[in-house]
Amino acid sequence: MKNLYFSALIFCGIFAAAQTDGQILTRPGDGVSESQGSGFDFKAIKDHRNNVVMIQWRAFNEGNTDRYVLEHSSDGIAFTALSQLAAIGDTDGNYSYNDMDSYPPAQENFYRLKVVQKDGSSFYSAVIPMDMSDKKIPHLNPTVLHMGATLHVDQFYRQPLMVDFFDQAGKRMGSYLVNSEDFDINTAGWGKGIYFYRICNPTHALIDAGKILVL
Repeated sequence: MKNLYFSALIFCGIFAAAQTDGQILTRPGDGVSESQGSGFDFKAIKDHRNNVVMIQWRAFNEGNTDRYVLEHSSDGIAFTALSQLAAIGDTDGNYSYNDMDSYPPAQENFYRLKVVQKDGSSFYSAVIPMDMSDKKIPHLNPTVLHMGATLHVDQFYRQPLMVDFFDQAGKRMGSYLVNSEDFDINTAGWGKGIYFYRICNPTHALIDAGKILVL
C-alpha cells in the first residue's frame, strides 16, 4: 500500500512449527499488540491520531519464502487480504519491514500474516488484535452547500480517500480522490436536495457515510 498504500511485510519461517493457525497472542501495552516466538517479532501499533494501525515484522531467514500477505478481520474469524509483498529471499540477515492499515473499520480489528512458500504451500502467523474503540472516523464538513464549495475532511490522516456522492435514487453524482484535508466539489446540475456520500479506500469499502444538503 501507499503513501497511498505502500506495502512491506515480513514473517519468520521458523515460526511455522511453533504456531497453530488462528491462535491469538497479544501483549497489551499503550496501543500495542505483539506476538513473539523463536526469532520472530510481529507487532501492531496504534498511531497517535488513531486512524492508522502500524504493522511491523522482523525475520531472519527467507530462503524458502515467496511472498507475504497481510490480512485483516473485524471478528477474528473471516480474514481478507490488505496487501502483499514479494520476499527478499535471502537465507541470512535480519529484515525488518513496516506496513499500515489506514482507517480500520471496526472497533476491534485483527491482523495475521499468510506466508506463501516457493512450492505453493502456505501457513499463517498468530493473530494479533488491536482495539480501535477510540478511533476517529473521517467525515465531511460543511453539510450544507450552495452549488459548489470546499469540503473539509475531519480526521484526515495522510492516506488518500475516495469520496463518492449519490442522489436519493442511488445514482452516482461524482467521485473525488482526496489527498488532503480540503477538496473542492462542483454541484452544478445536481439540483437542490439531499445527497449521500460514502468515504472509502482501496482496502476498506466503507469508512464512513453521511449526507449533505445542496441549496
